[in-house]
Amino acid sequence: MSADTAEAPWVVVINDSMAREYWPSENPIGQRLQASGGKPTWRTVIGVVGDVLHERLDGAAKPEMYLPVDQAINIESAPTIVVRAEIPSGAAAGELRAAVSAIDPAIAVDRIETMQQLVSGSVAQPRFRTMILAAFSLLALVMASIGIYGVMNYLVIQRTREFGIRLSLGATQTDLLRLVLGRATTLIGAGTCVGLVGSVLLVRLITKLLFGTAPLDPLTFVAVPVLLAAVALAASYIPARRATRIDPIVALRCE
Repeated sequence: MSADTAEAPWVVVINDSMAREYWPSENPIGQRLQASGGKPTWRTVIGVVGDVLHERLDGAAKPEMYLPVDQAINIESAPTIVVRAEIPSGAAAGELRAAVSAIDPAIAVDRIETMQQLVSGSVAQPRFRTMILAAFSLLALVMASIGIYGVMNYLVIQRTREFGIRLSLGATQTDLLRLVLGRATTLIGAGTCVGLVGSVLLVRLITKLLFGTAPLDPLTFVAVPVLLAAVALAASYIPARRATRIDPIVALRCE
């Protein structure tokens, strides 16, 4: 604020992380602190703001403090100014440069970026890794579906004579469909359980690739197995339907 000059009482605004670390069980407003470096000056905490991730969205928030410009000591880096504009970014950049030049032509505005550009740049690598993992996951899902179809089709062929006998003894197509899908469900259930255990044990390996999702996110660990089970049952349905169309006479003649 304009009243926070070098002659006024020195104040500071801290973030949530700093408030939790240094004053976990009391109100930080009104507390006093002394920052290291420069001239030792006591400052009074006058506000608490939310944590801000300045560099990476997947980074951890750190204790931070915000100082009035007139009360800052040894500022060597160039300041960053955030402007909210209702006009297109291209037009806003020109007007900002003109406004700064009108105040002091010697001041150079070296870089103007939109918030969308900053966020996109910070998540570019994680987004690329996610796309690669998603592509390989989709490929693995397709290959697994083909594999399940092949295995179930092979099992149906191996049991052709058995199915013919069952049909001759009065079994219906629904009974055969239930028999084949029941076998597939057993295999799918066993594979899902093994996969879940393996996922829990290996999830730590991809923790650094996650953002906004906990390593043991319940929704993920429910939705993914359900999706895989649905795909596996769909791949098993075609061989199961083929089993219901077996001609008992032809099946009994099979060697």
